[in-house]
Amino acid sequence: MEDTRVGRMPKDDPGRVAKHGYDALMGGKQKVVAESLLSKAMAVGNRFLPDSVKAKASRLISVPSGRR
Repeated sequence: MEDTRVGRMPKDDPGRVAKHGYDALMGGKQKVVAESLLSKAMAVGNRFLPDSVKAKASRLISVPSGRR
């Protein structure tokens, strides 16, 4: 995936994400979103966007660079 947009996008720190998930699990939470602003914004957007829009966006960021 390194040759796709999603592969080159900044990622949340894996250790922080794991701790956030573990803390949520130990706190009895059934759902948790990683702590970065980008992750939270994407989660909020996904609640309101139609599936067709989300699918198109996913295709756009997942296509290898040479296949656009």
